[in-house]
Parts: sequence; C-alpha cells; structure tokens
Amino acid sequence: MNQPHDDELITSVGVRVEHLTISTPLQVLLKDTSVMLNPGEITLLVGASGSGKTVLLRLLAGLLGEGQTDISVNGSIAFLSAAEQPIETPAVGVVFQSLAIFDELSVTDNVRLGADHGRRSAQSSFDKSTSLLDELGVPKQTPASLLSGGQRQRLAIARVLAQDPDLILYDEPTSGLDGPMAERVAQLIESTQQKHRKTCLVVTHDFDPLIPIADRILLLDGGLQQIVEIDRADWPRLNQRLAESVQRSRSIDRAVPKGSKGSRIAEVASNFFSTTSRFAEEICLLPVRLLPIWKSLRWGLNYLIYYMWLVAGLSAWIYIALAGAIVGYVATYFTFRYMPYAKYTEPLFLENLLASIGFALYRILIPVFATILIAARSGAAVASDIGGKVYGKQRDVLVTLGVKPTRYLLTGTVWAFLVGTPVLVALAYWVASVTSLLVFTWMRPEHGPEYWGHYYHSALKVDNGWIFDGFKWWLAKTTLCGIGTAEIAYHLGASPKGSTREVSQAITRTVLVATIYVLLVHFAFAFVEFE
Repeated sequence: MNQPHDDELITSVGVRVEHLTISTPLQVLLKDTSVMLNPGEITLLVGASGSGKTVLLRLLAGLLGEGQTDISVNGSIAFLSAAEQPIETPAVGVVFQSLAIFDELSVTDNVRLGADHGRRSAQSSFDKSTSLLDELGVPKQTPASLLSGGQRQRLAIARVLAQDPDLILYDEPTSGLDGPMAERVAQLIESTQQKHRKTCLVVTHDFDPLIPIADRILLLDGGLQQIVEIDRADWPRLNQRLAESVQRSRSIDRAVPKGSKGSRIAEVASNFFSTTSRFAEEICLLPVRLLPIWKSLRWGLNYLIYYMWLVAGLSAWIYIALAGAIVGYVATYFTFRYMPYAKYTEPLFLENLLASIGFALYRILIPVFATILIAARSGAAVASDIGGKVYGKQRDVLVTLGVKPTRYLLTGTVWAFLVGTPVLVALAYWVASVTSLLVFTWMRPEHGPEYWGHYYHSALKVDNGWIFDGFKWWLAKTTLCGIGTAEIAYHLGASPKGSTREVSQAITRTVLVATIYVLLVHFAFAFVEFE
C-alpha cells in the first residue's frame, strides 16, 4: 500500500464526485452518490459486471459521448489541486483493458503520441518516451504488434505516463490473466505509482490480486445504486459484500417495457431522419473537414501520409493498373475481333472505331470501373482501419489526449480519397491506353503505333492541345466519387463496435453502400455530361 509523502502530493490531484446520478433508458446505475478520490492514492472500484463501472470510467475520462449518447448524467465532478482549487481542464489517462496499442506505429512513437499531446516538459518528446520505455523495460526495436502481453501492458502505461495526466484510470487490468500474471500486473501498477505518484482509480471485478496495493476500496453497489467505501476491516469479506450487492441488484425490476407497433415505426422514422440530417451536416462540414486544424502538426501529417498510403499506396496502384490493363485489352481486342464483316467495314470505320475506344475508355469505362474498384478496395481498407481503432479503443485514446478523432482520421481520409481517386483513375486510363496500343499493333501490325496515336485521341483533343475534352466532367465525377467514399468508409467504420463481427459488418456495408453511391454518381452525370 502507498502512503505518499507531503512533498509528493504537490503534483497529485484529487477528484470530488458530488450528487452523481447516471441512468440509461433501461435502469438507474447510480443515484445521488458522492465520493472523493484522494490525491496520490490507488483506489479500487469493484463491482459486478453490468453494474456501471465502465460507464463511470468513461465519464471520468470524458468518453461518455463516444457512442453512448443515450446515457443521462446529473451531478458534478471536480478535479482539485493540492490547494483544493478546481482544475478547469484536467488531463485523464486511461490504460484500457484492450491496451489500445497502435500497431501501425513503432514502440517509441506509441509513447511519443502521449508525450506530444500531454503537458510539455523540459525533455523532448523523444527523450521522454525513451526514458519511460527504459524505466518500464519495453524493448524499443521490437514492432508493437510483436510485443508480448506483458510488454504491451507496460507500453500502454508508458504512453499514459508520457501524457502526464492528473488521473490514471486502469480498466480491468487483471481480467482474464492467471494468478502469477495478475500479481505481476498489480506489482507493475504499484511500482509505477511509487515512482510517479499519480492519483489512480483501478476499475475491476477481479480484485484479489489488487487488494495488496490498494489504499482504498470502493464498491459500486448495483442494488443500492451507490458507491460505498469498504472499511479496511471488511476487505477480507469483499467477496461476500460483492455477492450481497449482486443479490440486491437482481431484486430490482429491470424489465424493458415493450413498445407498441406505432412506437417502433416512430423509432425507425426517427432514426431515418436522424441519419439523413447527419449526412446533410457532413456535406456542409466537408470544407471544414479539409482544413488541417491539427493539435500536433507532426501527428496530423503522420495520419495524412498513413491514409494516403492506405488509400493509394503501391498495392492500390498495382490493383488499379491491372484493372486498367484488363479494360483496355477487352475494349480493343473484342471490338476488332468480333466486328461484323470486318473485311469490308474495317477500312471504312477503323479511324472512327479507334476514336470511339479512346473516348469510351476516358469518359465512361475507366472512370466507372476504376471508381467502383476504389470504393470497394480502398473504402474497405479505411472502414477496416477505423473500425479496428473503434473496437480496439485507439480512437478513445485520441479523445483522452484532447484530440478530435475527425481531425486526424477523417481529415486524412478525405484528403487521401480527394487526391488519390483522380490519380488512380488517371493511372488506370494510362495503362488501358498502353494496353490498347499493344493490342492494336499486335492485331493490325500494318498500321503501327503512329496510326493508333493519331486517331485514338482524336475525339478527346481540344484547341490548346494539353488537356482532353471533358476533363472537367472527368475530374468532377471522380472527385465526387472519392469524397463520398471517404465519408461512407469513415462513418460506417467509426460507428460503435462491440465485437469483431461488427467490424466485419461495417466493412461489408462500406463496400455495398460506396459501390451503390459511385454508380449513382455516374448515373446522374450521364444525364448532363453527354447532352
């Protein structure tokens, strides 16, 4: 147990909860409860599953609005300095149960993410990160995805410490661990606390390994709907106290009232109009989303480059180039291979056929085919990445660092599609044209490349000679397809995720919805582009 010295309490912060009531549409979790987290202490908050521990943790961390808008909160939470003065903008770090490690980042960058968004110190963020990694024994050269479970736990703690928070929240740190491993995690929390003296709240239902390091134990009693402090003399009876709490909780009627058919119809209608209004809001906010308003320029650029590579990286170039080659081959080969009465008609229409192939590939076939493939391939990649960050709590980490996730994730995604889509479509057209040239010279060697080049672009050239006819239409529809795909992929990926199945469903829905959207864009353009 930790008994901090007076000089160590100078940097510690207390948390006062007063008259707090938390309720959902189904039940009241807490009712008019008050509690104090003392500065520099490790406090255990225990309770049965479903009693509201996680909701309280997310409330303290400022995460309650992230996918949990149906929860009502009343009361006050105040962070107090050593002089008991309110702290207006407290910093809260969370060591999530999933640990929320960014596997796409290096071990050092995982910690620098916290350092760059936390309180500034005399040390550079790199030196601070290196020092914490050395202190906690995390190997710096090993990729984050290859760290062991214990190393990932220490990495998550290092990232939180780099932020220099007022309060550290541990979410079920020993859940699912065997006895010896749970004890090591408890010792890690204790040793970290002894060195850094942060106010800590450990939320758990697996409390046996954590009791030896606790200064206080609080019980979230679902039956009483209160947070009750357990006297030290009753700590050996904590299992019994928890069982009594569970029994009281079961005695409360939590039945969900059945809605009428009319109410269900009203709910569906409400969800429809809500979704429609959100879509309209996103369209209006799009110019603002494109602005690089980043809390950290380094990390804003980092995510911009990351999503550029995810949307239009090397694999996307290969994928789209192959698609362009296939379309170019099919359009040219089958046109000349199966032209009716070729012996008689070809001399008359050969120039027109080449011009038609070039026009169709540039204005219709490649834009439609390529944007569909981009919507499916790149849209799925972004939905998978964002959905994984939601399910793995990495998106929540950004919120606890004072970052609006849309600024790093959505802005990077929109720019990636805005730039990447026209570039990839242009690549597909270029490959299709080269393929068409090769196929034509193979099938009609007597004419040669010069003949193909003279007539293939004849329906596209304009007076100034450097831009094709219809370029504005081409750019408008490819850009609109890219931006729409970005919005669809991000928002379906960013919806609340409770399982990997829901992540997979978001990917599937993204492919379906984005593909339909792209087809509708081309369908709408067809009515005005070729009049």
